[in-house]
Amino acid sequence: MNIIGQVVEHKSLGEGIICNHKIKGEVSYIIVDFSGDHKEFQFPDIFKNIIKAKEENFKQHMAQLVEEKKDKDKMDELNRTLQRQKEEKHFVKDEPIVRKAKLANKKNKKSTTKSTSTRVRKKNDKTEKDHNIAFKCNFCDGGKSQEQVGYNGLCSVKTIKANIESGRGEWCKFSESPCRQYYDGDINRKELEEYCKAGRVCYESKLLKNWVAYAGYSYDKEGIGTPRRIVRAKVNQLCILTTRNPDMEESQRYIFAVFLIDDAFQGEPKDDQEGCVESRSKYRIKLSPKQAKQMLFWNYYHDKEGTEGTRWYTGLFRYMNDEMAAQILRDIAKIKKGTHDEKLADDFFKYFCNVNDIDIDSIGENNGALKR
Repeated sequence: MNIIGQVVEHKSLGEGIICNHKIKGEVSYIIVDFSGDHKEFQFPDIFKNIIKAKEENFKQHMAQLVEEKKDKDKMDELNRTLQRQKEEKHFVKDEPIVRKAKLANKKNKKSTTKSTSTRVRKKNDKTEKDHNIAFKCNFCDGGKSQEQVGYNGLCSVKTIKANIESGRGEWCKFSESPCRQYYDGDINRKELEEYCKAGRVCYESKLLKNWVAYAGYSYDKEGIGTPRRIVRAKVNQLCILTTRNPDMEESQRYIFAVFLIDDAFQGEPKDDQEGCVESRSKYRIKLSPKQAKQMLFWNYYHDKEGTEGTRWYTGLFRYMNDEMAAQILRDIAKIKKGTHDEKLADDFFKYFCNVNDIDIDSIGENNGALKR
């Protein structure tokens, strides 16, 4: 599409016309004429939240370019991060072997000390930190089947309406959201489906397709988003995906899928990039609607002081310790017995415990907020 001559609107400078488009090195720029005052902006990045296209076809074209650029930037940054962290993350391949050697050495030593729980052992560890991460996901029934809750396609009309009217859908409620545009009557269902096919509706609609969980954005009253960072999640730790149906209380929040973290990107707000965690290995499991209802999140999680109960408050994710994560995988392995996922669930549980130096026999009983 020819972008020269297109009318745009800047948040503070007002309406202008694109009068030039050029490349410097590998970076693309546009020149916008604001009534004789020419301004240069990086393209298409400026269309994320500073400049808006006026004409509808151009607006859709720019939305697609921005989404493609964001995906490319994330992958580039992930590759750079992995390259930089190769040495400090050498445990992805090497540490399990080292830990096995340590465990073997421990077994060779005579000891009368009883096994301690992971919580006690972690307190004796100099690096006591919670590196597993649980996400609070907007409910999505897209692609719902006997095998999965959804999260693999466009939501039903009922769910779109519920997410917007309840205010739970943080992204759903803003005018830039295709689902909001559909709710307001600006686009029809067929157009919304085209947005979904292009991957431009929401993260939730492709969560169990791409197996990437994003930190998202914090939005102000104007709808301007600031990318969230993920600081503590680590490779070889567990990502837990949770949700609750529109008619459920927070105490009924359930786990609908889990995966082993293969990549962890902290995010870079100055570059408009939120943090994310990703899985590429076989260690990822989704639960059927019936199975998921048995995996209540608050049976496992509690805040460190134990005073918040089952209230999530703000934020889209919580960090969890290794014992909580191991308890979740242990119970999933039990639920999956007799199903086609039985071996995968059992292997996942054992691998997680092995790579994180967890003694399976020392894992305690569930001690989440609902158990207190």
